[in-house]
Amino acid sequence: MDKWAELRTAYQVAKLGTVSAAANALGFHRATVNRHIDVLEEEMGARIFIRHARRYTLTELGEDVLRVAQKTEEIIEDLAGRVQGGKAALEGELKLTILAGFAELLMKPVSDFRAENPNCIVDKPMLEKWAGCFEPSMPRALRVTT
Repeated sequence: MDKWAELRTAYQVAKLGTVSAAANALGFHRATVNRHIDVLEEEMGARIFIRHARRYTLTELGEDVLRVAQKTEEIIEDLAGRVQGGKAALEGELKLTILAGFAELLMKPVSDFRAENPNCIVDKPMLEKWAGCFEPSMPRALRVTT
């Protein structure tokens, strides 16, 4: 069975309870939602929904279809998240020049950053005095002051 669009439509009807709500959520006309349900029920050879005047409720088969559709949606959302996460991953070099006395304060955040961004190299040269912070060769992207 390759009725993914129809399965997704039936899932929205089951989740939202009405054809109108599912049509709005999916950006379809109500007739399209009804047609998708009819096609899916014909493919399965049984009813998925009990149609009431104001609401659709699931049959026993519909409950099974809902579980499969929920798992399918979760898998697709997980995959989409991985794809988006992969595109947004940071990489390159981050150079932090900090005074040795402040290094301990930054170790946990730097460690967390490295765990979340394994493709980033974090270089942390330590300075013993403030004067090094003002050398012309020292890049300045962020300076924390109190």
